[in-house]
Amino acid sequence: MGKRSARNRARESARQAASDAFAWPDLTGVHAFLIEDNEDTRALVGDTLEHCGAVVSVYSSADAAIADLPEFVPTVFISDLSMPGLDGLQFLRRMRQLPRERGGLKEITTRTP
Repeated sequence: MGKRSARNRARESARQAASDAFAWPDLTGVHAFLIEDNEDTRALVGDTLEHCGAVVSVYSSADAAIADLPEFVPTVFISDLSMPGLDGLQFLRRMRQLPRERGGLKEITTRTP
């Protein structure tokens, strides 16, 4: 029992040290439009961004995000590329056509898992 308990304390101490070494980015002042058709992914990414201090507007479709553009101008778009209806690439093309003060994009970066 004593060895197991010591091992558990050592593991917990190592986990805590690793957690302390990782610094979540400070996204205060960032307004993210998160466009994702998968509910679980929306929740995970949205919660992570909020944990870091971002204001997050979450959408299940690109059309819904476009509808909110007259009201909000996001700092960043995070979009699934493969969605039904207007997909992420078509959405980003539309954003490039808008003036910057209306949410238009000058740069686009894509990532895949």
